[in-house]
Amino acid sequence: MQCMHYKTEHTDQHYERVVYSKTPLYGPWAGWRMAEKDLVSPDGDRISPHRLRGLLWVERAKARIHGSKRDRTMRRDLVAIIPARERLTGQA
Repeated sequence: MQCMHYKTEHTDQHYERVVYSKTPLYGPWAGWRMAEKDLVSPDGDRISPHRLRGLLWVERAKARIHGSKRDRTMRRDLVAIIPARERLTGQA
């Protein structure tokens, strides 16, 4: 029997979602689910919102560090190096 409010949801799934706050996820997160505030892996490992925020902060910091190194390398490539015999040393 299907849930009367959510036609695609089976009664057992509705019970799990309403009573235990277990929500399945789809797409690239297939197999994962939400249980209350935690993200639960298919293996049963839980990630709290606080921990997930910390993991994302670390990833952003790494990207920022690698991005700044890439920017420095690109800036160095943009600098024209003039051979010594062609340098202008204030002589006209």
